[in-house]
Amino acid sequence: MKLVVTGTCLLCSETIYPAGDWYSLLQSKLPPLCSACTDKLAPINQARCCTICGHPDSKPHCAACQPEDFMQRSFYPYNDDVKDVLARFKYRGDAALAQLFQLPMQRLLRRLPKADAVVPVPLHPDRLFERGFNQAALVVKRPKLLLARHTLSAKQSKSTPAEREANLREAFHVTGNVTGMRIMLVDDIYTTGATMRACKDVLIRAGAASVCGITVARSLRKSPM
Repeated sequence: MKLVVTGTCLLCSETIYPAGDWYSLLQSKLPPLCSACTDKLAPINQARCCTICGHPDSKPHCAACQPEDFMQRSFYPYNDDVKDVLARFKYRGDAALAQLFQLPMQRLLRRLPKADAVVPVPLHPDRLFERGFNQAALVVKRPKLLLARHTLSAKQSKSTPAEREANLREAFHVTGNVTGMRIMLVDDIYTTGATMRACKDVLIRAGAASVCGITVARSLRKSPM
């Protein structure tokens, strides 16, 4: 009897038929995406990105970046395909898609200085209740909830860069002892960097030794750090 092991693509629901004999298939985990969907989600070439902000095709670094600026990396460019997947994950409640990003985020963690804690950017409690989960906390393993958000502003995706900065002033506070800790911030999308910088600033004021960041995706436009 021939044993056929199959899986279902998380995005298009097509059946996945991995190669290999049945014994090897039983010893390995099936991929979450079919080959067609995998091809749509092409990652950023980390060897060519800015060594500070992670912008693609900006090696060694963007003209606006300085060595002391906030260091961060993103796995995917925020193009139309990635935007559709993140919208389904973030706004349409498909929390299972988090597993698509956990391994990529682990790879990014290895590219940045070692962290004592991986801290997701928090949602305001009202937004968390509305969404049902914090997408930034789901894309990494063993997140530490050391930040909270106490102001609810307009959605950042609909704000200008200047409005983002104003919206986030004093928006976050630290909920645990971060003295001397090396913190890795995690979020889903890097657009202007305003959210990450606001979180970094409050962590540094609370005594964190250093703060870097990783996101699932980032905007292709350049913005000052």
